[in-house]
Amino acid sequence: MRQSIPLWLLSGVLLLRAMPLAAHEAQTYFETGVRAFTEGKYDEAVSALTQAITSYPHYAQAHYMLGNTYYQQQNYIQARQAFERAVASYPGYAEAHYMLGATLYQQKEFGAAEQAVRQAVTLYPRYEEAYDLLGTLAERQGNVPPALEAYRQVLTVNPKNLDARLRLGILLEKTDQLTEAKHPTMLRPSTAWPSYMIRRVIPSRP
Repeated sequence: MRQSIPLWLLSGVLLLRAMPLAAHEAQTYFETGVRAFTEGKYDEAVSALTQAITSYPHYAQAHYMLGNTYYQQQNYIQARQAFERAVASYPGYAEAHYMLGATLYQQKEFGAAEQAVRQAVTLYPRYEEAYDLLGTLAERQGNVPPALEAYRQVLTVNPKNLDARLRLGILLEKTDQLTEAKHPTMLRPSTAWPSYMIRRVIPSRP
């Protein structure tokens, strides 16, 4: 499951809602925490981001980054709390809803995870990673039709997503939907090596 930090998050400006001058200290701590996170210094990141939140408790980005830091440490209990506070501070924060869903997935709370991720795609209908996670959640629960729909949505957003194309092809074959499974653009287990797997073993140049 791919997790991504949007580039706009690192600027620390888009979700700050008219912060008072007294909250300038919070942004300084936030920026320190982001730097520590990107350098893999997670304990330092937790400390700085916690100070940012202490200075400005409704700082949605700081809660989000704190959740990401705990997630990287596999501390899913604390990560969940941080993402819940992020969406409480800013309900329109699609990335925070997605990461809350990813955390709930790790905790095997699949129903709650699906609700969180669906909120993410409601807020941002072209959220490729969120559709991919919805497909994974549906597969884990044995719900093939919604998994098929989720992977089709991934490919609508990004037709070059080979992982989703392969997983869709596998599900189509399993459910005997052979006409679509044999479409020239579809990857299937029998054709995965020459196309998809080679790209994974030999990544393309940046």
